[in-house]
Amino acid sequence: MSTRMITLIAGAILAAVLAFVVAQNRAPSTQVVGEAPLFVGLDERINDVDKVTITGAGDAVKVTLVRGDDAWTVAERDGYRADPAKLRKLLIDLANTRLIERKTARPENYPALGVEDVSAETAAGIKVSLGGLGDSDAVILGNSARNNAAMYARRSGEETSWVADTRLRIDQKPEDWLIKDLIDVNASRVKQVRITHVDGEVVEANRGDANFEVANLPEGKSLSSPGVADAMASVLDDLKFEDVVALGDFLAENEPAAKIVYQTSDGLQIDATASAANGKFYLHLTTKPLRLDALAFAGDGEAAEGEPSPEEKAAAMYEAMQAQSAEINQRVNGWVYTIPLFKYEQLTRRISDLVGEEAPGPN
Repeated sequence: MSTRMITLIAGAILAAVLAFVVAQNRAPSTQVVGEAPLFVGLDERINDVDKVTITGAGDAVKVTLVRGDDAWTVAERDGYRADPAKLRKLLIDLANTRLIERKTARPENYPALGVEDVSAETAAGIKVSLGGLGDSDAVILGNSARNNAAMYARRSGEETSWVADTRLRIDQKPEDWLIKDLIDVNASRVKQVRITHVDGEVVEANRGDANFEVANLPEGKSLSSPGVADAMASVLDDLKFEDVVALGDFLAENEPAAKIVYQTSDGLQIDATASAANGKFYLHLTTKPLRLDALAFAGDGEAAEGEPSPEEKAAAMYEAMQAQSAEINQRVNGWVYTIPLFKYEQLTRRISDLVGEEAPGPN
């Protein structure tokens, strides 16, 4: 082989090496390493966490979860109770997440992975900050990786970004962190529903032998179907809300569409106010126990020896309803809840919604 040929081959090899080096410098760096925790020490100090902050682009705080003396709360919802099971799952997921592959440490390459500082208005990732851990308290979670089975991540304040071994999906709406259970009164307990509209119209439905019967039907009118009023009694059955606002001046500033009173056969009364504003549907409620007449427990004869008397049964039921009412009121006092439209519609039924064609006259 001639000297000239050797020189040309050597030059080509050198050029290829230089091109490879330049390409490597320009591309996000990758280095496979052993596993390292996303949050250092979180698995051992998970119970020390007293605050979780989720921050998006432009340093906009999306959700702030704060641990109080007896419960976690959502700051953006005036301190309403957060879902402890969902919060604990998040902390466990963060503690179990491992960094498995080193990526770029060059800031200009961060946006491709979604791990740029969230102070940027166009930041694609979110920052999760944990209070109570000291120095290693925040990470930036970026785009998905490895066919959505993993994600890019960077510890806040560090240059190196990583592939993390799982894809965490973290809700960024405050209402998604609330305990959504509002009240649960099975329809089988309800004996009466009374709706009083702001214009004075009253709809009263009472439990009958088979279905709820409307007490104040206009003359010549009948229900559109035998069970049309039954749905009114089911509104409070495992009722869940969508969002919550502090009571404040809400009722004074938003005229109610109707006031509703539920009474149960075991002595609980639920007083509710339904309102509509800004395309949303609101419910405010309170409860109280009712004293039942001992005759309701009298049965067909005298109480057997050793069994409680009807008066004692009535007193015990009142005590039970006192406890249930106190538990409900402790949760709902001071709050107004947004509820689904189909629930609101049942709470604001009018006579015209329940009747059918005019009843036929006598032959």
